[in-house]
This record gives sequence, structure tokens and C-alpha cells, in this order.
Amino acid sequence: MSIATINSIYQEYLDALRKGNRRRALNVARSSLESGLDIRDLYLEVLQPAMHEIGRLWEGNELTVAQEHLATAITQSVMAQLYSYVFTRPSVGRTLVATCIGGELHELGVRMVADFFEIEGWDVYYLGANMPTEDVVAMVNERGPTCWQSRSP
Repeated sequence: MSIATINSIYQEYLDALRKGNRRRALNVARSSLESGLDIRDLYLEVLQPAMHEIGRLWEGNELTVAQEHLATAITQSVMAQLYSYVFTRPSVGRTLVATCIGGELHELGVRMVADFFEIEGWDVYYLGANMPTEDVVAMVNERGPTCWQSRSP
């Protein structure tokens, strides 16, 4: 897909976010995938830069906290509804536990990373935001992620 086409998709998606139009945002994402855009390119060339722009607009007082949160919720909803494009490969037998620990509430980025691992066939246990460290360690011990290394304090 051409850079101009992807830029057009990005602009349309960003406009839907700015207007708080979840249905339109989802339609933009779905139609771009149906037209041949790879799910990874949708994440990296449309969703991620749109959320960066939303953050920039919030920092510049051009959007309220409520508008920024709505844009994030819309993007999370869009991602959730596109999982048929994420779960396309069989399991490769590798495991990832993905989360935000402590008081971290900004989970969209780690969720995108988790989805990329799932696209590659990993079994991902996505725990969300604000997870207590001891619960993350317990989940890691329970699920046995592939790349886990214990570290002494």
C-alpha cells in the first residue's frame, strides 16, 4: 500500500478519534485491512501515530483529558475488534506475560507489543495496567514465559 494511502487512512482515523466517533474509527481500520493493509502496518503507521498526535494535542491543551481518554478507549476497542487479524498463526510454543506494573495506567503501548507477539504465534497473557509486582511474579511463575530470567536484588 502506498505511503499516500496509509497517510490518508491515518488522517481519517485521527479525525474519527478527534470527533470521538468509535464506529467510524473501527470502519476505517477494518476497511484498510480488507484493502490489504497488514495489521502490523495498521498498528505502526495509523494507530500508534494517531495516539502520539492525540497526546501532543492534549499536552498543548487542544484536547481535554476526557477527549484523550475517549481516543484511547476507542483505539483499545478497535484493537479488540480486530483480533481475527491478530490470531492468524498457529502457536510457536513461546510464551509472554505482558503488563504494566505498579501505578502505571498507560497500557496501550504494551498491549500493542503483546499483540505483535501474538501475531507471530506466541501465547500471550496480557494482564493490563496497574498490576502489583508480586502478582506479576506469580503469573510469570505459573505461565512460564519463554524468556524469563530471575534476577537477584
